[in-house]
Amino acid sequence: MPRAFVKVSLWSWARKSEASGLRWSDVRRTGDECHFKSVGKWAVVKWFRIPKALREGLESIRCESEFVFGDYPRQLVFHHERHINPSVARRVKPEFDPYNLGDWMYRQMVEWSKGRENGHAYL
Repeated sequence: MPRAFVKVSLWSWARKSEASGLRWSDVRRTGDECHFKSVGKWAVVKWFRIPKALREGLESIRCESEFVFGDYPRQLVFHHERHINPSVARRVKPEFDPYNLGDWMYRQMVEWSKGRENGHAYL
């Protein structure tokens, strides 16, 4: 999931809140191309295209949620139960919140980039 989110962020040049709040109802397909509608700062509407492989990856994690990244809570619980700490898994809220995903990814990127030669990276 985090890789897909980062890829969407890079392809869209979207703010974290725009990328994390993408909905399946905002997708338009034209042949092999896939375009997402995004509403950004100052209510500016823009469209961006993602590559076929990324679209297929997103569709593979699609769930009942209207949000593209709506399966994130389930994946996070699975990850914590299997790899990190099962007690953390019990604290994950089952409903998806775009703000939480965007904020978490922002903090992960800042933490990852701390020791990098060129300084901090942000979403």
